[in-house]
Amino acid sequence: MFLIKIIRLILGYVEFEATGGFSERFINLCNINGILLWDVSYRKNSLLACVKAKEYKYIREPAKRSGMKVRIKRKRGLPFITFRHKARGGLFIGFILLLIFISFMSMIVWEIEVVGNVEVNAEKIIETVNDEGAKVGVFKKSIDIDTVKKNTLSKMPELSWIALNILGAKLQIEVRETEDSPEIIDLDTPVNIVANKDGIIKNIEVGIGEKLVQINEAVLKGDLLISGVVVNNDNTETLYHAQGKVFAETKTILYGKQELIGGEKVITGIKNAYYFNFFSIKIPFCLKGENFFIKDIMLKSKKSTLPVGITKGVRYEFSNKEPGYTRKQAELLSFLYLIKNERDSMTECEIIKATRNVMQGENSVTIKGEYKAIENIAVQKEIYLDNK
Repeated sequence: MFLIKIIRLILGYVEFEATGGFSERFINLCNINGILLWDVSYRKNSLLACVKAKEYKYIREPAKRSGMKVRIKRKRGLPFITFRHKARGGLFIGFILLLIFISFMSMIVWEIEVVGNVEVNAEKIIETVNDEGAKVGVFKKSIDIDTVKKNTLSKMPELSWIALNILGAKLQIEVRETEDSPEIIDLDTPVNIVANKDGIIKNIEVGIGEKLVQINEAVLKGDLLISGVVVNNDNTETLYHAQGKVFAETKTILYGKQELIGGEKVITGIKNAYYFNFFSIKIPFCLKGENFFIKDIMLKSKKSTLPVGITKGVRYEFSNKEPGYTRKQAELLSFLYLIKNERDSMTECEIIKATRNVMQGENSVTIKGEYKAIENIAVQKEIYLDNK
């Protein structure tokens, strides 16, 4: 019923009054001629009803034959509003275009939200989903939800479950993280705990086994720290799966090296390139080129990030006049390689002192890093038994 009212308002209709004559004959003649009347009512000696705007002219003949006179009481609907405001046609057209624009924009993803994550970074999840085509600025119907879910789970084993929910103009990514299964310890296999590195003992935590070293004692790689062979009071021996941690002050040396002759291009300058970002469509403010690094600076509201903003790109200028790297450039790259080695080798160490020295070679630059750190040097080593 509501939809019929909307259609009538769009097409336009007329409320009229018919007086005198025979109202029943008038209604019958309208029905015979296919003229639809609605909201028919009687008031004293008159008949009130509604008819489509384009059919109003056809009711005059039935009215004449039934002896009734008709007059318009009210004109309602979009055609009459448009006619009254024809001098402001531009405003009307603008309103229609606004409605079309709003309808179009409601079909697009404006925002992406991640819920349910604890350890996994939300930006990493969004970046992975973006690579599968689900990103701000795309049509909601163009997102293949099943494919996005399947490929995201295959790329991110740290997620055990993912769901994509489209809530209005928002794409909500609901995830469940993979729970690490408890480590199964084989307590039946006898093992000793030995040192995997030279150091000076600073702390010992024995779980199972017999402690064989003391605090501030120096040990070498391979030395026995906690024995899995325990001597009983009756001089018999019992074998255990030794467990424990032994923290020692260690010394580590790492290197970062870069050859001077190793590249065809030399960086001669750095420039910034800017783009207008509208729903992931980047319109450059300058000539196109290869960017080394880009960063999106988007407009933000209190609760969400809008898909409109500026993208900043860092662009290197190269020169082919000189091969390889300058010593300053090689030193910087060597330092980056050293930092990478530190992250790979010393993530679980507590560094208490670090020194770095630059060593200039004839065709290379090397940075030597020396570190004093506190780390757990205990590793398990199986006790092999003689079957005899």
